[in-house]
Amino acid sequence: MNKTGLITEETIGGETSNGYCALKVYAKCLAPDIEYKTVNVPETISSRELVLLLLSKYRMKHRDPKLFYLTMDVTIRKTGIPIKRTMVLEDIARPVQLKSCNPFGDVRFSLQMRKGGLVRIHDSVLMEESKYKCLLISDETTVEDVIRILLNCYGLENLEEVSRFCILEVRERRERKLSRSEKLLHVQSGWSSSQYCRFILKRSTRSVSNQFPEESCVDELCSFPAYATRAESNLSRKLHILNYC
Repeated sequence: MNKTGLITEETIGGETSNGYCALKVYAKCLAPDIEYKTVNVPETISSRELVLLLLSKYRMKHRDPKLFYLTMDVTIRKTGIPIKRTMVLEDIARPVQLKSCNPFGDVRFSLQMRKGGLVRIHDSVLMEESKYKCLLISDETTVEDVIRILLNCYGLENLEEVSRFCILEVRERRERKLSRSEKLLHVQSGWSSSQYCRFILKRSTRSVSNQFPEESCVDELCSFPAYATRAESNLSRKLHILNYC
């Protein structure tokens, strides 16, 4: 970093006086017109944190961060033909520290994108005008991850809590609340093309009854299930008979 505080090519990869380091990350997978982004990061930053930082810099918080990962290309120039190795970095890897371990080689970091799948989430609970959102997610993306992405899509990440929402799997006329750790692409892979299936985002409400202390999803627009209505009808009929007798 020069005296004006600007990041220059000479300081890229070098540690600054305040313990930060400038890293150049190639990110063409985000958009064709993006070649690379230079970010000033602490030396302890992890690969996962760097991915999140890049998505934030490009205002892509609506993208699934689990679709992206980092690779490190190391080129060692000794004698003859240069030797190039490409390593896939784990989420807990620390790119700055890895770069410092290769002082005599050329190091290049690149943001890569995994192959994902599309899911459609009916999310009118967040915005009445919206019918659904189609999201490209990874195989490892959970219900909790998807809820967080949806909140980011509408700029509600600072106004709403992920824990206040849940996702229902609807198959024909049956509904099932998905656990927060379930992976949506795995659930969707079990659907039959002949079935009417969909995911619905709902707001969680805590039951006032001591019998049901856990949070449950309630559809405010729908009535109680048919079996409950029939039970109430049978009870009402029995009470009517007793009163009549």
